[in-house]
Amino acid sequence: MQLKSLLVVLIVLISITSQVFAQENKNKGDTRFIHQLDRLGLKYTITDKGNFSLSYSLDNGRSQVAYITGTTEKLDNMEVMELWSRAGTFDGLPPQDVMQSLLVENRTKQIGHWSIEQAKDSGYIVYFATKIPVYIGDADLNSILRYVADIADQKEEELFKIDDE
Repeated sequence: MQLKSLLVVLIVLISITSQVFAQENKNKGDTRFIHQLDRLGLKYTITDKGNFSLSYSLDNGRSQVAYITGTTEKLDNMEVMELWSRAGTFDGLPPQDVMQSLLVENRTKQIGHWSIEQAKDSGYIVYFATKIPVYIGDADLNSILRYVADIADQKEEELFKIDDE
């Protein structure tokens, strides 16, 4: 009887320890991405949400931040991650002509799409995003990150006339 009680206590302690460890490491980012970004020599920071933030100096003299989600999603047996870059934030809903042009522009992109998301505080964020398989080659990941940053930066300049990120 004591052995059963001891086993139950041990299982509960292991479960609690695992949950605490998972919570502590939740915001540290996926180590697979860390290794891949390090191999590419890309400088990044990890946000409080565990996302990877990469700052790009673009060919046009501007700069832009791109992000990689720190968590992944499953599509059947394929694991995917999201890459995105913010073009800017509108105080309210973007004007109808802007939303329509983003929707039409989606068709012209090789990969990725425009999205609009309500900000936590206020306003609406316009960003360019794509989802790709986690097990993508280093050079392809680097190309797609730069592509996402370039597209978002072009729209930032067009819509907001600033170089915010």
